[in-house]
Amino acid sequence: MVRVLPEVQQALSKMSIVEFRPMQEKVIPTIQGGKSVLFEAPTASGKTLAFGVPLVELVEKGKGVQALVIAPTRELAAQVAGVLSELSSVKGLSVVTIMGGVRYDVQEAVRFADVVVGTPGRLIELIMNNWLMTSKVKMLVVDEVDKLWQAGFLPAMADSNDSVHFILLS
Repeated sequence: MVRVLPEVQQALSKMSIVEFRPMQEKVIPTIQGGKSVLFEAPTASGKTLAFGVPLVELVEKGKGVQALVIAPTRELAAQVAGVLSELSSVKGLSVVTIMGGVRYDVQEAVRFADVVVGTPGRLIELIMNNWLMTSKVKMLVVDEVDKLWQAGFLPAMADSNDSVHFILLS
């Protein structure tokens, strides 16, 4: 049985989620326990909630970017950000989506975000130009890690401190 904070349970109820899937039952407690994970699950299996529930529990409002989610495509980044926004609404967390093809000034809200979801190219640009500070990141989620590895983005994203929990999805 997965235990979640009351406010997270409230968000899940608003999302009409009454029980977790078997994969989520295994992954959520592992992440809640502070362990990094690598898991593979088919599309539409609930991967976003598997990392999203403990992510929302871990992040504190107004303390800077504490969670960074990397997705290989704009479409997936937008989809993940939508789920995380809905899930984190009860805590008032700011979830910002960052992706190439969008003007920088439109994405400057990244400076005040609690959670950032984005594509690797734009994330790297914003980090390199000091628009996105990662010193307070507690959780790094790499969605579709196999595709990002093949595209050569993971070595650039691998420079991190030891206190970050890595959640790798395939």
